[in-house]
Amino acid sequence: MPKNNLVKFLGVLSLMGLLATPSFAKTKYKWDWYWGIGAGASNVDPEGEARGWSTDDSSDFGYKLMIGADISDKWGMDIAYHDLGSAGLGNKDPEIDRLYPNAGIDYRVFSTVFNYAPWFEEGDDYHFYGKIGVSSIKNKESEVIRDPSDMASPPFDEETSVQIVFGAGFNWTVSDNMFIRTEFEHFDRDAYFFSVQFGSYF
Repeated sequence: MPKNNLVKFLGVLSLMGLLATPSFAKTKYKWDWYWGIGAGASNVDPEGEARGWSTDDSSDFGYKLMIGADISDKWGMDIAYHDLGSAGLGNKDPEIDRLYPNAGIDYRVFSTVFNYAPWFEEGDDYHFYGKIGVSSIKNKESEVIRDPSDMASPPFDEETSVQIVFGAGFNWTVSDNMFIRTEFEHFDRDAYFFSVQFGSYF
């Protein structure tokens, strides 16, 4: 990860922690840890065009794995891995397009977020929440280029970037130790994810 991105990453985490600390300090609260898994529809659409290549299919299926904790009655946090699928690429020239039928860009995301449920009251089975945090997005070609020197091949370099992530969700507490969520997460101007998640407390 580039040094300036690492600095931004740590800076945002520190700021979020400082802002959240006063709320946590007002109450003695035992952290309730949970795990979860989710799946849903993703939209991944890299901008721009190069050598005639551009996105021709931005919709895909993705999944999410997470571990987190309720750290107060209204605040929570989770760390997650997302596989958002791939953005399909096509070329204006049909002959070139046929040479690389599976050309695309895979999206993998690691995120750390805080969840805030302002209207939650103890005993509620349902509540809405917002979320904000940071994410590390890794883009990679989904097809191995047979000849890297071929100027007609998709011009893409593997890269990792750090972005702000935000979103919103709805939580249904099914029982004392299980929950179901529906959630929207926005990772970047070209990547977002709608999912249904199932989770359980440890």
